[in-house]
Amino acid sequence: MAKKKTQDLNIRKAPKFLAFLIAGSVVGLIVAIVLYSLATKTTGASILGYLIVFCAGLGAGLGAIVAVILDRVLRSKSKVVKAEVSR
Repeated sequence: MAKKKTQDLNIRKAPKFLAFLIAGSVVGLIVAIVLYSLATKTTGASILGYLIVFCAGLGAGLGAIVAVILDRVLRSKSKVVKAEVSR
């Protein structure tokens, strides 16, 4: 006969960090294209490339920060449940 004991478990929702990183990069890409189209004096693909790399990286970083903050908020709203564990 197996022993049964109870164990406390935390149930919470956790954000998908990769989704926030990708969404931030896409927003950064859109911002880079808008900034390039507003800068009428500059012409050249290299400037667009630099803007895309900078804005996409910045957007990914901001997306990661939002995911971490959301994770902290959702961690405080976790529920504790009791589960039976048989061994």
